[in-house]
Amino acid sequence: MRILVADDDNISRKILEAVLAKSGYEVISKKDGQEAFEALKGADSPRIAILDWFMPEMLGIEVCRKVREIESRTPPYIILLTSKDGKQDIVTGLDAGADDYMTKPFEREELKARIKVGERVVKMQQALFKQVQELKESREEAIKALADLKQEVKTREGVENELRESEEKYRNILENIEEGYYEVDLAGNFTFVNNSTCKRLGYPKKELIGMNNRNYMDQETAKSVYQTFNKVYTTGVSSKGFEYEFIRKDGARTTIELSVSLIRDSKGKPVGFRGVSRDISERRKMELELIQARKLESVGQLAAGIAHEINTPTQFVGDNITFLKEATEDIFALQEKQGLLLEAAKTGSVTNEIINAVESALEEADVEYLKEEIPKAVDQSLDGVARVSKIVRAMKEFSHPGANNMTVADINEAIETTITVARNEWKYVAEMKTHFDANLPEVPCLVSEFNQVILNLVINAAHAIKDVVGESGNEMGTITISTARNENWAEVRVGDTGTGIPKQNRDKVFDPFFTTKEVGKGTGQGLAMAYNVIVDKHHGTLSLETEEGTGTTFIIRLPLVADNDGQKK
Repeated sequence: MRILVADDDNISRKILEAVLAKSGYEVISKKDGQEAFEALKGADSPRIAILDWFMPEMLGIEVCRKVREIESRTPPYIILLTSKDGKQDIVTGLDAGADDYMTKPFEREELKARIKVGERVVKMQQALFKQVQELKESREEAIKALADLKQEVKTREGVENELRESEEKYRNILENIEEGYYEVDLAGNFTFVNNSTCKRLGYPKKELIGMNNRNYMDQETAKSVYQTFNKVYTTGVSSKGFEYEFIRKDGARTTIELSVSLIRDSKGKPVGFRGVSRDISERRKMELELIQARKLESVGQLAAGIAHEINTPTQFVGDNITFLKEATEDIFALQEKQGLLLEAAKTGSVTNEIINAVESALEEADVEYLKEEIPKAVDQSLDGVARVSKIVRAMKEFSHPGANNMTVADINEAIETTITVARNEWKYVAEMKTHFDANLPEVPCLVSEFNQVILNLVINAAHAIKDVVGESGNEMGTITISTARNENWAEVRVGDTGTGIPKQNRDKVFDPFFTTKEVGKGTGQGLAMAYNVIVDKHHGTLSLETEEGTGTTFIIRLPLVADNDGQKK
């Protein structure tokens, strides 16, 4: 697949060319907007385009607008490259016709991932374009056939036969398109399904026809689907982009994206619903893999500290076991001498030599010292083993991929796990204080992603404190984490005694790629990711309280109950 790269900055353009060429793409390079438009308006133009926002001759967004005015073929997939990161700028770019956007400086892996998405979209567009063309041709043929019939056939039977043939042709096309197509009556029972729908649900057509949607989804999903269909019925407005988890005949679960519109009879009365379905299980799988990769990357960055945390208790456990081994040898030697003394006493043959040997063994063993130190060594060893076990258990829980859907979880335990994993990041600069609400109910959340948010906040707090106290270890700051219930919300506070956030930066801390750290020490994605997880995925809130020179507290609020449409609040 060919990709157009348009950027007036030579360095940026060369980097894009190198990354894409290394990934196996054919790259066409242009340095201004007019050249980019000329390259994109041809019939054999590149299917994916990366356009810089600011270019001579024509801005990237103007190229988008002009390209979208060409209706003779499938449009290219356009990624707008910009240093603008305001929400209004992003909306402007998307309104101009861009399919996606990336901000400068870009991450190579992110670029590759977005190109992969564009590649799949382009292939789907090409397939749909071909199918639409076939449908248009079929429709034109049907219209022509109907006109011929009106002229040549006067009987109603003849007209009906031709219409039946045309409908059969239409049905055949629907049967063989890649997308799932379905029709249901007002009660939700299938009246027509194409082959793709049967394949996705794993049922033969004869079983699906007449089957109600409640038969291949759980109760909550069926309720949500009913609400969607009822909304379309009530408003008459088609809906698309709804995602549901369906249960195949073999028991496997698959995530499908649906569109829904009304079917009306000749009098305009609603008689059912029709729509198109897409299997997005693979896309969901890729998103989960990306989340897990991000988590494992965090674990990798913390690996040296975790190894140190494990090594310290392991070291003193080993030292204590060595001490116990030597003590045991002394005790056994003393026991042997005492045995000789006992035997001599029984026979009445105790000599000064035997007594001296026992006294020497007693002095060598230093029994009073051993009586005092052996219990301490055992307790220390048990404590060390417990500490190692706690760290390993925390690592296992933190690294677990987690569920794709919301599950109720003990967030106190989740926070404690994350604190343990990140201990080496904060223990040299801060004391950790926790105030957990023991009566806090379990919270609906994506535990894996919630842990990542807490990790980012704890590490940010440690860095902020380090900027105040340095790395000497002579002074220590404080990180305070508390949980509490606030009406229908679970509230988590992560506070530090760091530098605080300057006024000019407070409105930008959650923006992607914004960072005040030195180059190479921060990507500016941690808080942006946290905002996405808490606000967009959990429908919660993320805010902050800060004072320069005193510190910052981040406040997370997660909903505890759900409203009628299944969203959390």
